[in-house]
Amino acid sequence: MDSNNPYLTTRITLTRELNRLKESVFNIGESSCQCLSMVVSSFTVYSDFLESKSIETYKSVSNSSEIVENDCLTILSLQQPLLRDLRMVVGVLKIASYLTRIASYSSKLVKISGMIEDKSLIPSELITIAESCQLMLSDVLKAFNSGSVELALELVKKDEQIHLLHDSSLQKIIKRMTKEKAELVEIDAQLLTSVRLLERIGDSIASIAKEVYFIYSGKKFHDSHHNNPE
Repeated sequence: MDSNNPYLTTRITLTRELNRLKESVFNIGESSCQCLSMVVSSFTVYSDFLESKSIETYKSVSNSSEIVENDCLTILSLQQPLLRDLRMVVGVLKIASYLTRIASYSSKLVKISGMIEDKSLIPSELITIAESCQLMLSDVLKAFNSGSVELALELVKKDEQIHLLHDSSLQKIIKRMTKEKAELVEIDAQLLTSVRLLERIGDSIASIAKEVYFIYSGKKFHDSHHNNPE
């Protein structure tokens, strides 16, 4: 290798920077996973620690995402990324944004569940959805880290199953609202908000999976991939 070759020197620097970006986003993703873990816990037990910890973790995710965004813009302005490198940089920008949203939604969910003293009022479907989202986020991070297009496609399909649980939860809560005492209606209104937040989390994870697919395949995700993965 010619160490005096400016192109090779640039490539080495760029490769190092891209690897650092991947590691940073993976770490942000793990923090977002922790936020989802707190959601699951908050649906069964309440503690002031969970709420304060979720807020703290969200702020950390948000700050880290801003650093990643600045790093991406620096690479775009100072380096000369090839097309595949450009996909990684732009993909990382989007993924970091989705992860920040997930952490934000999770923090709101922990706060809402903290208002509900009687945890038996929380439908079991919500716990199932939160647990599924946590597993999906963990898997999508693995797909991003390993470059697995197949796993990314599988996770988009799983999001469709999560939507069925969302619909079931909404119907269950709305039906219960028509029969319950007035003091419980407010709780169910908060639970409806929780269902919608969980749905947004699932959608964000699916969006990350689609970005992973694009980064490593070079092709935009289309609905036809559900049935005909390439």
